[in-house]
Amino acid sequence: MLELVLTGAALQIGKSTDAECALILWYGRGQNERHVIASEFSFRHRDKDGSYGGDKVQRAYDVFKTLQSKLPEWVDAAATTKTALVYGRTALLT
Repeated sequence: MLELVLTGAALQIGKSTDAECALILWYGRGQNERHVIASEFSFRHRDKDGSYGGDKVQRAYDVFKTLQSKLPEWVDAAATTKTALVYGRTALLT
């Protein structure tokens, strides 16, 4: 397996709060070709004073829900998580 992490984009979720974005792709190998077996889009934000509440948290949640509901072609609700994928592969090896 090969993991590719693409970073550099950001979302603004508050007047002075940016959320750093990442797109993570896991590639498998099969008969001399690589194919994506899992993908993940994530973002994280930091609060300078450490108070992760109120409007910023609500806006972060709103972004998450909007990505799921407004971009259905980006989301596969039936897909497994990366964690489940790893544990499934580990189980196959034991």
